[in-house]
Amino acid sequence: MMKVLLYVVVFFLMITSAHAACRLIVDAQNTDAFIAEISGLNEQINTCPPEIPGYLKILYKNGDFHVKIGDSKQFMLTVKDGMLASFSEEVSEKPAFTAYISEEDFDSVLQSDNRMKTIMTLYKEKKIKIVANNFFKKIMLFVAKPFINSVIKKM
Repeated sequence: MMKVLLYVVVFFLMITSAHAACRLIVDAQNTDAFIAEISGLNEQINTCPPEIPGYLKILYKNGDFHVKIGDSKQFMLTVKDGMLASFSEEVSEKPAFTAYISEEDFDSVLQSDNRMKTIMTLYKEKKIKIVANNFFKKIMLFVAKPFINSVIKKM
């Protein structure tokens, strides 16, 4: 009985560690290539969904995140239970948040060796604007912004 329990625990640890090791590989170096790559990104997500980083998961555990790139390009990403669930060119009617970024800045993120740091730098420079689209999310964002800003200052 103890041996079976040990196997079950090891099995769940293996699943958890494999799940935590999932990374999304984006080859695109510009906005148009990224939009074209969305179906391939969804295949990666279906195989091994990447986890949202800890500090973002607190703010954004479930829902749709609309990303507007310049005046004409956009995509939607969906998060479920703190895991990236999908990308889409179709935009839902009520996303939780909308992020605004210029195409030039989005391209710089795609071309960066450290994309998260580039995103944080652009946010710090107010080149990325994030807007909550409902009252509850506005409160969450208001409360989280000082924490987010303090993390960014340390980078």
